[in-house]
Amino acid sequence: MEQQKKPPKEQNKLIAQGNSLVEGKYNYSLWELRVFIEMVQSIERDDKEFKPVRIYLKDLATQHDTKSHDNYRKITLAAVRLIRKAVKIEYTTDDGEERLFHSPLVIGVDTPKRMDDGFDKYIELQFPEKIRPLLLDLKKNYLLYDKQNILNLKSKFSVRIYQILKSHEREAKDVAIVEYEVSELRVILLVDDDGNPTNQYKQYGQFEEKVILRAQKDLQEHTDIAFRFDKIKRGRRVHTIRFYIRKNRKTKSQNAKRKTPTKPTPESQLVETKQSEALQALIKTGIEVEKSLSLIRALGEELALEELKYAQKALKNAYNVKSETGFIITMMEKQSYTKSQAVKKAEQEAKKRKVALHKAQVALQKKQIAELRKEYTTERNKAIKILLKDLDKVQVAELVKEHTKTKPHIQKAIKQAEKKGNTKEANDFKYGLFVNDLTDEHLYSFDKYIERMYEFKISHKGNDEFLVAIEPSQA
Repeated sequence: MEQQKKPPKEQNKLIAQGNSLVEGKYNYSLWELRVFIEMVQSIERDDKEFKPVRIYLKDLATQHDTKSHDNYRKITLAAVRLIRKAVKIEYTTDDGEERLFHSPLVIGVDTPKRMDDGFDKYIELQFPEKIRPLLLDLKKNYLLYDKQNILNLKSKFSVRIYQILKSHEREAKDVAIVEYEVSELRVILLVDDDGNPTNQYKQYGQFEEKVILRAQKDLQEHTDIAFRFDKIKRGRRVHTIRFYIRKNRKTKSQNAKRKTPTKPTPESQLVETKQSEALQALIKTGIEVEKSLSLIRALGEELALEELKYAQKALKNAYNVKSETGFIITMMEKQSYTKSQAVKKAEQEAKKRKVALHKAQVALQKKQIAELRKEYTTERNKAIKILLKDLDKVQVAELVKEHTKTKPHIQKAIKQAEKKGNTKEANDFKYGLFVNDLTDEHLYSFDKYIERMYEFKISHKGNDEFLVAIEPSQA
């Protein structure tokens, strides 16, 4: 039967990913990234659960200007390899413990057996439910971008750096500033298929040339953002990279605007401008009118005032200042206040991302533990039904009465459940009275059951419960 062709994909549909996934540790090739991004774009924002994703090979190859049939094989192979590649995502518990969440991002791939039988070839992939918080139900702390920006990127590192930096861009600001330690970037970008760090580009000079500078060139030429960076050293080593991320506007009108020389401010306009609070404050510090106007034009009225306040505060703690006005001008031109706010905001957002990831993990653990408790209750009840199979209702009732003499709270719970007509709940309470009469000790309690059947134990951290694997020495 001929397969139905996929309807044309909307080219302007935006892609959304949780920021914790953006900074996750995984080693995807360029084609693997392209396949995964295509999957993410297929998600509808109102989806309640993941659906199988169908990708037509011809469409994906055409988007990336690669029409060779060998690319069909590369795309198919990339899709299959996604199953075997783990992602590591760091998060911190409420108690401050640093943990790692490990998961593949794809759990099933359906591929063509042949490429030459006349059918319109496609692959079909499936997301695992466990990564739902990273791709569905996104309320905040997520990256939103247009796929058109990455179609012409030919380096996997350029794609990842675009996603990372784009997650820090803010609509209200022309420049966003964020810092990453070199070691942190390495473990995000340079890992093996299991998410473990590798020695690729071991020397910083190689890392800068092959990863950072390549991405800088690619993003400038092909995407909606661009960046410059500073290298911050500790001793002789480059320890941190500070990125200055800006919107990449490349219209003719803007280029023409840059080339137009600035006209002197007319006297009438100068008189008007003199009424501004920022100008008056700057002149009061001893800065000349023309320099004050230049700072206000560059920063804007509000920001100029904030930068001035920040510089004056820094001046009080500065030593050996030769010129107070020169100090203030330099601080304002460097936009010291803006940078400090950006760093502070980046730290706050990083903390929020960790908290959000922790909440997702707690929710996942809660669901898994609830499912295991349900399984245990079912198995326990089956065993007790077999134990009581030769007794009639009167005899069972007598046994229940006998067992609840020392457990009046259980007796009360049974009566309340029966009064509400909840037979299942009442039976669960009754069956729980007979667990110690069973021959299988692993059914005596939920803890014994998961320890015996799954080699897990329950760990309590605050009000949260976590499943923890039992080490061989503890078994």
